[in-house]
Parts: sequence; structure tokens; C-alpha cells
Amino acid sequence: FATFGGCLLSVDPFIIGIVFLAIGTSVPDALASFIVARDGHGDMAISNALGSNVFDILLGLGLPWFLSGLAFPGQVTAPEGQIDGQFVVTNGVVAGMITLVLGLLLFVGSLVIFRWRMLKPIAVLLAGYYIAFLVVIIMANRCQIPICIELDCARCGFDPTLF
Repeated sequence: FATFGGCLLSVDPFIIGIVFLAIGTSVPDALASFIVARDGHGDMAISNALGSNVFDILLGLGLPWFLSGLAFPGQVTAPEGQIDGQFVVTNGVVAGMITLVLGLLLFVGSLVIFRWRMLKPIAVLLAGYYIAFLVVIIMANRCQIPICIELDCARCGFDPTLF
């Protein structure tokens, strides 16, 4: 449904996935965190957010890759033909890891500066960081900045080994 809607609106499926589907899957966690934070359990709200992201990254990515490796060992194809052995997609991984580390440092640094209290300036800072993230992702997807974030780096004329 999301891909079809993106096609109708001429929005790249990558952007649909990273913006709309990611937001849609995070709303229940955000609501749960909001409810417990409102009841005075800010530590539970932060634990919920961090635990959800750790689960998404480790199990949400790791399990499909593991199952794919079991089901299709040595059967990965590329434009050059059959690839034997292990297959690891590295395009965009460096940019993604830098984004995750910067976000984590920004969050923890904000907590240290505000003496481990969740205040409105932290919310504004994190919202600003997310908006900056979206701008960079959309610009990279449209080949306006030299960051490879998807499988087809050559589409923008970038060397995928640089990223």
C-alpha cells in the first residue's frame, strides 16, 4: 500500500520506507512512552524507546539476514552475475552508522548537560536532529549530496566503495 501510494505521488520507495513506514511503526512505542512519562515514569519511557530500537536493529535486521543466508546460501545475484559465498550490502551502512552514533551522542550529551532531566530543550533538539536527518536522506536520495544511502550508488554517479 505504501509503495503504491508513493508511486501515485511520485515519491521514491526508499523515502516512503525511511519516513512514513518508520514513523508508522514507531507511533505505538511513542504513545506508550508518552503515557508512562506522563505518569511520572520517565525512565520507563526512555527504556521503552531504547529497547524498541535495539530490538528493531538487532532482530529486525539480523533475523531476516540470517534466514536469507540459510535459505539461499551462495545464491545471491548482482548485475555482474552470480556471487558465490557470503553477501553483505555495505552501501549506506557507514552513513547509517554515523547517523545512529551521532543521534546517540546527541541524546546522551543532552541528558548530561541537563543533569539527566528530560526537559523541553532536549525534545526540541531531538526533533531538530530528526528534521536534519530527513533533509539529508531526501537530498542524498535525489543525488544532491554525495552520500550513498541505498543499494544503487551508481545511480547518482558515486563510487560505492567510498561509503
